[in-house]
Amino acid sequence: MNQINSEKGKSLKSSFLLFFSILLSIILLFGLMLVFSSLASFFEKKKGLNDIIALRNLALGTIELSLERSVSQVTLNFKDPVPDAFRSLITKQRNSGTPKIREVLTSSDDNATKQELTAILTKLERIRTDVDKNLSVPAVDRDRVFVEKFHLTFPQIVEEAQSLRTLLFRGEAERNSETLLLETILSLAWEIREYGGRERTYLAIAFLNQKEFSSEVIGRMESLEARAFSAKRRLDLVAMNENCPPELKTEIQRMNNEYFGKYTTYKDRLKTEVAKGVFSTSFDSYFKTSSEALDAPENLVKLASNTLIPTQENLIRRSLISLGFNSFICLLGLAIGLFSIRYSTTTLIGRITEVTAVLSNLAKGDKTVSFDSMSKSNLEISMLIEAATVFRNNMLKLEDLIAEQSAAVNQTTSTMRLLENSARNTAEEAQNGSVNSQKTVRVAEEGELMGDKMNEIQAQAQDSVSEVTKKIEVLGEQTSHISSIISLVAELANQTNMLALNAAVEAARAGEFGKGFSVVAAEIRKLADESKHSTVKIQSIVEEVKTSAQEAIKLSRKGQDFVEKGSRIVTETTAKFKEVSQASRSVSDVIETIAFNLKEQARAYEEVTTAMNSLNEKTTKFVKR
Repeated sequence: MNQINSEKGKSLKSSFLLFFSILLSIILLFGLMLVFSSLASFFEKKKGLNDIIALRNLALGTIELSLERSVSQVTLNFKDPVPDAFRSLITKQRNSGTPKIREVLTSSDDNATKQELTAILTKLERIRTDVDKNLSVPAVDRDRVFVEKFHLTFPQIVEEAQSLRTLLFRGEAERNSETLLLETILSLAWEIREYGGRERTYLAIAFLNQKEFSSEVIGRMESLEARAFSAKRRLDLVAMNENCPPELKTEIQRMNNEYFGKYTTYKDRLKTEVAKGVFSTSFDSYFKTSSEALDAPENLVKLASNTLIPTQENLIRRSLISLGFNSFICLLGLAIGLFSIRYSTTTLIGRITEVTAVLSNLAKGDKTVSFDSMSKSNLEISMLIEAATVFRNNMLKLEDLIAEQSAAVNQTTSTMRLLENSARNTAEEAQNGSVNSQKTVRVAEEGELMGDKMNEIQAQAQDSVSEVTKKIEVLGEQTSHISSIISLVAELANQTNMLALNAAVEAARAGEFGKGFSVVAAEIRKLADESKHSTVKIQSIVEEVKTSAQEAIKLSRKGQDFVEKGSRIVTETTAKFKEVSQASRSVSDVIETIAFNLKEQARAYEEVTTAMNSLNEKTTKFVKR
């Protein structure tokens, strides 16, 4: 018993430990998932910040490259000597743009981006070398092919550098809608600055050389203007977004007023004049005005890139806060789980084990156990102790009741034995009556069978008499027919006799010729007379047969009446035998049922007696314990 209770106690403790271990594992797993998710989000946002800084440097660096391209393109179209101010401006743009591009190269950890940037910087250094080479010689000695293709080769390098932004943001998991909006504004403002700057360069060269546009240049300028206006329309749609920061909306509006308003009107007028060969302004005045107008999209690029950084930093702070909160939740869940396991295994299960030990002693028959010394601080344990106390008191009362019941069981057992013996004796007498009843049934059944046979014989005799009567009646009818036939034969004999007489007369008249016929007629007459005598005899015989048949019919009808009376008597006798047989069978069935019921009753008394003996033995053993 102790071993069983110990195993049950261990099983309960193991169950609690298993349950709380699984629960704790689930809490830890969920908490760790939250922590790792927050940690991954934090690193993604951190990487996103580095990419945004690289994007800003790339945008600002390519703007500086675009300015270098514009100044270099104009300078290559100068005649001797090249102004020192333009040479100094080229150097300034190179020193400003190249470091930002190289910073993107050093900060990037993507091999593809590094390879692309390295190739771009190599091309840039090569084209710069060619620019310096051409600017160091007189205008007539410059490479005209290089100068004419410069408006294509250098912008291509700038666009290749700007296109690296797609490598910086291959996925969008680390960005939200706010950063995407700012990146879009930055990209569109950069396009306006780039395409507007290229268009400005063609117009500036026209003022520098005092030369009208060629059709090719006009086509390029229209294409660049269209691209700039396309970027403007997309930018206006972005500005309508409710998430667009107010300062950027203000800057977009200012750019529209300054560049696409005042400057575009001014530029369109100058383009019309140059197309007519009129140059109403100087190169320096136009270059200064256009540079001030292009400052608007450049400032928008700077503002968007500078707004991106604090926005991403705010996202990083949110991720850090989420990481700290999730870590706290994970630790709190771990602490609660450990506390629950400790409380369940030491406090709750310990008290249950204590109560179980006392109940085990009570089950062994130790009536001296008490629950008074046990702690009842826990509501459930207190209720369990109270229930066990009630069980102990009820068990003591039950012992007294069992002792009284034992005496009653003994008395009931004696009574049941007497009933069992009486039922057995009655069953035996009923069995004997059933045997005698079966004999009576067999005798009645034999009489019934004999009656059935007599009925069959009577039926056959009746059928035979009836058949004989029918045959005799038919014979009477046939004799009547025979009489008619005999009368007909007698008539035929008379007629034949008359014919033979007539024939003899006619033969006598014929004389000699009728002798032979006369002889034949005489013979026929003899035969007719013989037939007539025979029919008379047959008629007398038929009359005798007819008389005998009528007497036989009368006798057969009397015999049929006797047979019918005998058949009715046999039928009535058979019916009586059947009634006796059925009555005997019913009596036999009733006696058999009584005998069977008495046997079952005796068996039931025996089973009750056995059960009462068993109950008495168990009660005696329990009381002795």
